[in-house]
Order: sequence, then structure tokens, then C-alpha cells
Amino acid sequence: MGASLDFGFVWAILVRRTADDNSGRDAMKRNESYLVYPVTGLLLVVLLIAVIVGGPPTDELGTEGDGLVGQNTEPGVAQDLFDPPPGLDLENGLEVGTEDGESETGELTAAHVPLMATVPTAEVALERVLGTSTRDGDYRLVLASRGATLESIAEIWAGGAENLSKLETLNEQLVGDQLREGQQVLVPWVDASVLIVANEVRQDREVAVAAEEQIRSSTAAREERRVLGELYTVLKGESLWVIASKRGVLPNQIPGWINEFRRLNGDVGDVDALTPGQRVRLPGN
Repeated sequence: MGASLDFGFVWAILVRRTADDNSGRDAMKRNESYLVYPVTGLLLVVLLIAVIVGGPPTDELGTEGDGLVGQNTEPGVAQDLFDPPPGLDLENGLEVGTEDGESETGELTAAHVPLMATVPTAEVALERVLGTSTRDGDYRLVLASRGATLESIAEIWAGGAENLSKLETLNEQLVGDQLREGQQVLVPWVDASVLIVANEVRQDREVAVAAEEQIRSSTAAREERRVLGELYTVLKGESLWVIASKRGVLPNQIPGWINEFRRLNGDVGDVDALTPGQRVRLPGN
């Protein structure tokens, strides 16, 4: 009887311990399930955000037209943002020509070929300024223009008229003041840049001379009008008083102006009877 009680007691303890172990495992399972659900939900949210943003980042550096580094390169997402427009060659900066708008031919259209700015050489610039010439060793072969002489060619092509004797020696067969248009003349070689500068100086000098001549002519004309008077054609109905008034002569100065008119026009009989079309000389105011 005592052995049976001991066995029952032990059995009861074992059953209770087993029950406690089972309840503990059930509690751990419940705790694990409580932890798994939030973690799984968080992972799903992160995955959803990654899909919306553009998928997993790329490991390779982006190339021209491939999109940004770390961005999705799936067609239709970031790739379309960086692809060049159809028909544009980014490498050469030119637009590829198309035929009837159907497909790219790969040929560059003339309208899109860039214009390269070229700086003309001194010889090209000289040809534009003075005309055509060719080099013959240490000499320059030029063509005489209409009315040119050896002296004018020396002035233009040989650095100055002081080199005329050199031209006469090189061109003994030519008559210096009777050159034909297009006749070839041999002159000592002078660099194009020097000739261009000399031509500019010569043009400035010619402009200055022309301006001085114009001033001199204007001064002479004024002096001639003062001494000889200005030629004038009498209009219908005009008298000396009318003419003087038109020319701004003050009324108190008209009598003296008429006396000067008589001196300039001694061949005019009656100064008070001028006829239309008559040519007379008028004194200054």
C-alpha cells in the first residue's frame, strides 16, 4: 500500500511537470506567432515600396543614356527619361537624317552639319583686297588691272613706288605706262600681311587727301561767290527786292546789296527790269 502511494505521487508529479512543459511550449509558440506577424507585415511593406520605386538597384555604373546610378533601368521607368530623342546622335551632336520619316538612314543631313568657322590666310585676304597673284620663287606674278602702270603696281604690290626701278628691271619687255589689262607683271615678293597693312595705310591717306581737296574746293567756291557773286536764274515776277528778301537780306541792307549787284552785273542795263530766265550774279548777304 505504501509503494502504491509513492508511485502515484511520482506519477502525479510527472504528469504535472509534463503539463507545465506543454503549457510553456504553447506559450512560446503563441509569443513567436505574435512576433512573426508584425515582422512579416513589415517585410511586405518594404517589398511593396521597393516595387513601386523601381525595383532593386543596379550594381553597375550608368552609362550615357542608361539612367542614373542605383536607379531602375527597366524599360519604361528610368530608361525613358535619359534616352536621346529619336534621330539624335549624342556622340557627334548631330541629327541623323530620316527618309520620309519612316526609318533612320544613318546619313547626316546637310542642314545639321555644323558650320566650321575658318580664318582666312593672309594670302586669301590679300586676294580679296588686291586681286589674284601667284608666287614664282622669290617673286610674285600679278595681273595688271585696267589703267594700271608699273608705278601703280609697285605702289600696291612691291611695297612702294620707290621700288619702281626693280619692276622695270624685272619687266624690261613691258612699257611701264602702257600696260594692258590682264598683262602679267613680275614683282619682288612681299608678304601678304605687309601688303594688306600698306594698302590700309594707303587708303587712309587717299581718304585724307580727298577730304583736304573737298575742303579746298569748298573754300575756293565760297571765295568765288564772294568776289564774283553767285549765278542765279531770275524767276517770273521777281525783282531785286524780292530776290534779296528771299535770300535773307534785311530791309535796311537791301540798298547796299543792290549797289553790289550793279557792280557784279555791269552788263545789265536796267536792274529794275529783270526778265524771267535772265542769268545774273548775286552778291553775298
